[in-house]
Formats: sequence, structure tokens, C-alpha cells
Amino acid sequence: MRKISILTAVLFSLTLGWVNGPSMADELKLGDTERIVLLGDGLIEQEQYHGWIELALTTTMPEKDLKFRNLGWNGDTPRGASRFGLSLVQAGYGNEDEGWKQLKKQIEMVKPTVVVLGYGMASSLETPVSDATKREFASDYTELVVAIREINPKVQFVFLSPIASKGTGTFSESIKAIAVAQKSLFVDLSTIPNDSKFRQDSIHLNSDGYREAAKRICKTLKLPKSDWTPARTPKRFARKFCKRTFGGFTVPGLPTWLTFLDSANRSKARTRSRFRNTMRWSKKLNQGSRNCEILKR
Repeated sequence: MRKISILTAVLFSLTLGWVNGPSMADELKLGDTERIVLLGDGLIEQEQYHGWIELALTTTMPEKDLKFRNLGWNGDTPRGASRFGLSLVQAGYGNEDEGWKQLKKQIEMVKPTVVVLGYGMASSLETPVSDATKREFASDYTELVVAIREINPKVQFVFLSPIASKGTGTFSESIKAIAVAQKSLFVDLSTIPNDSKFRQDSIHLNSDGYREAAKRICKTLKLPKSDWTPARTPKRFARKFCKRTFGGFTVPGLPTWLTFLDSANRSKARTRSRFRNTMRWSKKLNQGSRNCEILKR
């Protein structure tokens, strides 16, 4: 049954993309309020400790109410491999597709209007990587996209390629093909240099790496220029942005799950007060983290 459903999902995706010829979306059309979900493997999960993508998107469009949720998980695949065991079923007794069920459940809880997808690195590290593995990755990825569209038919997608590493090239090509089929945006991160300036190691970005990724996302999405530019330190910009923003926001150093959202009450005093309280909790929960040190007053 699963093979049939995967084949159906692939055919559905290809039909959507090729009826009028292959083409990718030109830009991301955002409304006044959007719920943006970052979903993927370690590329997405590790981003929460830096926050450059949230900072870039929020500050280039300060008039919009953007809410972010990071659902990334290290080692995850489009089938939710890393989410296996999250249910209340005793370990070892869960169904084979428990990770897939948990992945869909988490997406349904958030109900995103925009999804930034960052898969591929974890799948490329599976050994051995065969043609069958690559086909399964493309099928699972397409099935995930179809499942998200069932939750919200009007959802918009932004597909991120994995950063360049051994074996990721073919996966990047598959992701780009899916983006074309879905008439969505594709951001190529494979050209971010593999050196210590941008990476912790060969498969993980550091803060400067995520800052570079955020710049490429903004360029691909054709977003207006903003003064979030890397020349300004996160600490300096966070203080300035806090004073002028009255809705939900994130800043580098604050995990996205600590983002406060106050779209109903836009009081300056409340905004500044809640921002300070969030920073205090962040420091308590992240003792020893240099990401919190840069935000100290």
C-alpha cells in the first residue's frame, strides 16, 4: 500500500508541475500574517541557535506579523526517521511508520502557511547510498509535500539544498526537480564554501554560515534590502529592532521556541519587558552558550 501511495504522490507532483511546462516560482507572496515553519534535518535544527534566517525575514518585512516555528531534527529524513519513538507507545512496540505519523502530527499542530524545507544531508550520509535510496528520498520528499498541502492547500514552500558535502549533489538535483514540479522557490546553498569561516565541520554551518545562507534566501526570495546586514552585530541590531517592533520576532542567540508573539497587544513597554524576560530565561536555559553572551546588556 505504501508503494502505491508513494507512486501516486510522485505522479500527482509531476502532474502539477508539468501541465503548463516546468517553472519555479518567481517570489514568495506573503500576507499580513504568516506562520512560517522551518522543517528538515540538522541544517534546520542547528539554525535555531543562531537565528539569522528569522532575523533576515522579519526585518526585511517589519510591517508583517511573521511567526516562526523550528521543527528541525538532527538526522531526520522526509519520512520522519528521527521522530520515531515520540509517541506514548513503549519503545520497540511502535509501528514502522511511527516517525512519519509524528512528523505529520507536528505539522498539523502548527498549521503553517509557509514551509522552509531543508532535507538531504542526513539522507546522503546513509550507507550505502544507492540509486534505490535516492529514488526513495525523492518519493518520500514528494509525499511529505503532498501531505502538507492536504493540511493547508494554500501553503507556500521554499526548498533549501543541502550544503555541499560528499554525496549531496544528487540529492540537491532531486530537491530542485521537486521545487520545479511544485512551482516553488529553490535556494542553492551548495556553494557556501567548505572552510572554517562558514562551517563548524564539513556537514554543519556555523553562525557566519547561517548568516550567508540567510543572505542567499533573501536574494532568491527577492526581498527588499534591510539594515540587518552582517556588518551590524546581532547585539546592536537586536536592541534597535526591539525598540521598533511590536509583534512577534526572534533575534540571534534566542532559540526559536523561546520566541514571544504578541500580535494582540502592541504596547512598547510590554514588548521591551517581555524581550528582557525572554532573554533572562534564555540565559538560564543556555548557560555557557556564547550565543546568549552576545545579547548581555
